[in-house]
Amino acid sequence: MTRDFVSTQIKRVQGESWLDIRSALEGLEVQAREWLEAETIPDEKRALQHIAEARYAGQNHEIRVEGILSTPEDFAARFAEAHRTVYGYALNDHPVEIVNLRVQAIGYAGRPFQTVPGVAGTMKDAIVGEREVYIDPQTGWRTVPVYKRASMPQGESFSGPAIIEELTSTTYVLPGQSGVVDAYGNIILSFVKDRA
Repeated sequence: MTRDFVSTQIKRVQGESWLDIRSALEGLEVQAREWLEAETIPDEKRALQHIAEARYAGQNHEIRVEGILSTPEDFAARFAEAHRTVYGYALNDHPVEIVNLRVQAIGYAGRPFQTVPGVAGTMKDAIVGEREVYIDPQTGWRTVPVYKRASMPQGESFSGPAIIEELTSTTYVLPGQSGVVDAYGNIILSFVKDRA
């Protein structure tokens, strides 16, 4: 789980401005830790990633620099290296300014998948109609059942060809495929092996 906390600064990496940058970063860290706490991520599964989007003063494009902001000199050196990597050059002794500060909160949740409540009824109850489907040149057109996804019970198998409809998608079950809705609400499709 990740969430970014961002503060726009447009401050030069020097003197008093650096103190403002550090203060803004600390504020973002507080927000990030509060979010991780609200998401109930254990302390040992939390991480904070510091990212600064910076540029040479006068430029209109930023470069992303990751890592702890320790000192202005260290950041300027890392920015110069990043600029050299991206653009092939660095400007010695040219002022650097930070445009955006970003703290990315990372939570290694590792929560298990949750089962979902099953629906009552049978696969026959989930049929809401039929549709003509072109299967292949040998079979041609065939009438196939249309299932309502939300009405399909868990654990009862069905076979293709068939159509499964829901609000956001349509699933076509191929001839030779069988399917079942598992305890997590997934449709598991597999091909039936020919038996000799």
